[in-house]
Amino acid sequence: AVLAIYLTSIRDGGTITRDGEDIFVQVCINKTDAIFYYDSEDQVLFGYVEYPITFGDNVWDIFMGTDFSDLNGDGNSDVTMRFDDGGTEIRLVWFWDAESEQFVYQPDNSNIPA
Repeated sequence: AVLAIYLTSIRDGGTITRDGEDIFVQVCINKTDAIFYYDSEDQVLFGYVEYPITFGDNVWDIFMGTDFSDLNGDGNSDVTMRFDDGGTEIRLVWFWDAESEQFVYQPDNSNIPA
């Protein structure tokens, strides 16, 4: 059952650069977070981001894409996710923090319509 949920929740993929190494990941979209898995037969966790808002049951329908560009120039991939909120774009951004080894939400770089 877990594998079925994993396969149906994959909505995107991309390359994350970490310490000079490029790693291709699958992106699973959920109501409260996005989970990144290594692109392998086994479901091996690479990392995740937690949304600052909770999406509804339509999260898969409004999801527009993930970008792993390095936004702060530290050489590591950051995460930008875009959603279509009825014609208005929601943009959520996280920077990779090497010290905590986590993606940290960046409200000043994000756009959540009021």
